[in-house]
Amino acid sequence: MKSILKFDLHQKRFRVVANERGMSNELTTFEYGAKDDLVLGSYHGGPILMGQIIGMACNDDTLDLRFQSVALGGELKSGWSRATVSMKLDSQLVMSFECSWLLSDHGTCSYSTHVEVQ
Repeated sequence: MKSILKFDLHQKRFRVVANERGMSNELTTFEYGAKDDLVLGSYHGGPILMGQIIGMACNDDTLDLRFQSVALGGELKSGWSRATVSMKLDSQLVMSFECSWLLSDHGTCSYSTHVEVQ
């Protein structure tokens, strides 16, 4: 089955370029795999010891994601995000996120942007 997502995220790596209130920063690396409309990912670096992502494509440029992470200090957090995937003129992928922690911020949304590491 072919994915509805128009961008291939399989074996793509991203770095944070902006993060309003999240735990990750410019030292955090996100790595994605994709099979059909299923997206799996992991992340680490900076303040993140380990993180995992699972999600599905909603349409040709949007992902519905759930994530969980453990910070270097041992804090365990989980949340949701809606990611919009786009491409810059230089063919570099960009993921723009609207996200929220599930327990700690009572549903308040924040925003972050990640760019592909080539």
